[in-house]
This record gives sequence, structure tokens and C-alpha cells, in this order.
Amino acid sequence: MNNKNSRSLTYVSFEPLRQGHASYTHVIEIIEGLKKQGWDINLIAPAYNSTNLPGIISRLLAFAKLWFRTLLSPRTDIYYTRMHFAGFFVSLIGKLRKIPTVVEVNGPFDDLYIAWPSVKRFAFFFDKLMLGQMEMASAIITVTEGLKKYSETKLERSKKRSLFEVVPNGANTSIFKPIKQLPKRKDVAITPDLRDYASFYGTFAHWQGLDKLLDAATSSEWPPELDLRLAGDGALRQKVEKAAEDHSHIHYLGRINYQDMPYFVASSKLSFVLTQDISGRGQYGLYPLKMFEALAAGIPVITTQMPEQADIIINHECGLVLDNPSPESLCHAVKLLYNDDLMREKYGQNGRKITEEYYSWEKLASKTHLILCKVLSDEVHVKQ
Repeated sequence: MNNKNSRSLTYVSFEPLRQGHASYTHVIEIIEGLKKQGWDINLIAPAYNSTNLPGIISRLLAFAKLWFRTLLSPRTDIYYTRMHFAGFFVSLIGKLRKIPTVVEVNGPFDDLYIAWPSVKRFAFFFDKLMLGQMEMASAIITVTEGLKKYSETKLERSKKRSLFEVVPNGANTSIFKPIKQLPKRKDVAITPDLRDYASFYGTFAHWQGLDKLLDAATSSEWPPELDLRLAGDGALRQKVEKAAEDHSHIHYLGRINYQDMPYFVASSKLSFVLTQDISGRGQYGLYPLKMFEALAAGIPVITTQMPEQADIIINHECGLVLDNPSPESLCHAVKLLYNDDLMREKYGQNGRKITEEYYSWEKLASKTHLILCKVLSDEVHVKQ
């Protein structure tokens, strides 16, 4: 182990880190925060040449390279991996080298089969690898309370006693701020003469509630003086583009650079996080990155009744929660927020306050730092 004032960590991600993706933001923000706490970080992640999603063979070859890079990397104090079937071999390396491993759980095992339905026939094998990765971990960090309970249940049968902690998503509160606190700049997406607008950004997927949002925005109940501006990409992109072609108050901006996103969000009147429980995506709770970024920007959020994300909005009064979202209920919520300046201001101030106090990446990195120190302290006691 390194001296008292110098700790090292090898962070292994099995997904490519692409700017604009939630996984990129989470990994990079935590790493930067740990560096400020004095950690020496060795980040190991795959790099694919193609801009398209790589196939199974390409991924397996990339995983093999990551294992060899981990084996050949300098000795470290801790291995940190996101839960992934390929992470089993990193945990095994840690066990053989007597180096503690921390596993971050971002979703249940079934997420693999939602993303890759063709491998579900081998679920028994992949489940064993992911469970083995968790069993060899000294600590399990989950992004929601629901996933913490899920992980604890998975390890009950093996009677493996690990440290379980929750470190959710958050926002960079020095980047995402209310519009009056951001440096003034000219930008095509947010020129001063724009009409008022509501913002939606992220993955254009069915489970994001985008179908219902577009139905609401194209109905006669939508406030005629409020635009809807959408940024992102995904399976429903063509539907978004068609709505923008047919309706002058709907605008598709494509992908927005990360440095432009704070202006896009902070210039809106309200934002949407309409996650739906499709294929069980929400049963273990959700802490969407874009929700915290909107709250950090002082923008109230309209969201769905999903565990944990709804709790934050309700308990801290920073937006509206829809029990059963429909185009009609969405329009009602939009009109309620848009027509009440005092309500928007109150919700915006509350959202900014809680992100600064609890959900800034700086605070979350500090919590991760304490967990890692606890792991190292426990290892020392075991050896003694």
C-alpha cells in the first residue's frame, strides 16, 4: 500500500466513456472529485473506433484487453468497477493479489438482457459472473436505495458480508446554475429573442415518456405561447423530427455539447423527467442525472411517480409529480407551472438548494472517498 498521504485506485469501466452520456458524467465527476481528495486514479476503459454500437465479438475482445491492462497496471490500493459480467475477472485479479475491490451497481442483472436480448439464453452463466463479482467485493456502492436492497438480497444466500452504501447521481453545481449566475454568451440554441420554452433532453427512448410528451405538446391543451425544445437522440428521433416539422412551437436541436447544456436547461421555464416502468426499469428506484442538473439550474421538474426520483420532488417541493402521466395530465401540469411565476421560483430555489447541500458531485465524491477509506481501514484490521 502507498504511504498515508497517497492512495491509489484503479477504476475499470467496461462501457466506453462518451461525453454526453450519463455514464461518462458519473465516472468522470467521481474521479475528479476523488483526485481532489488526494487519490491517484488509473482509469481503464474501452475505446471503439466506430461511432456505431460495437458487436458482441468486438466487445469481448475489448474486455480481454481491459483484463490484460488491469493485470499489467502498477499495483494499486483498490480496484473500483461498475457491475458487469466482465468485472468478475477484475474482482478475481483483486482477490488473487489481495487488493480490495469496490463494485458500483447501476442496475439489476436484467439490464444486460434488456440491452442484449440475444444473450438471455445464457442468463444463468452471466448471472453467476455478476454475482461472483459482487461476492468478491469488499464494498458495494449502489446508485439507489432500491438497488442497495436488491444487492443485499443477492448476497444473502452466499452469506457474504460486504459494506453496502448508496451514492446516487448528482449535478455539477459549478456548471449547472440558474441563468442569472451563468456567464453571458451568444449561442444559437438560446438566443435572447426566443419564446418561452419547456426543455427535454437525453435518450429518445420509449421508457422516457417521450411519446406522451409529444402527444401533449401537439394537443390543443398545450399553452400556445410555450415552445417545447428537445435535445438528444435515440429510437424516437424520427418522431421528434416529424413533430418539429409539423408544429412551429416544437424544436429539435439534435445533440447539444455538454458545455452548452447548462444554458439550454437554465433558459427553460420547466423541464421533464418522464421515466416509465417499462421492462421493470424503475422498480429499484431512479435518480436521473438530468433531474439533478435541472434542479441545480433552478428549473422545476415535471416527473413521474417512480421510486426515489418522485420522493425528491415531493419531499423538497421542487416540481410536480404525475401519478399516471397522460397527454391531458401533462398539459395540466405544464399550464399550472408555466402560469404561476411564484410557484416556479419557489420550486427552482428549492431544487438549487438541495443539489448544493446533498447532490453536488463534490459532495458525492467526498462520500465515495470516505467509503474507500473505510474499505482500506477494514483491510488493515483484517491483516492485523
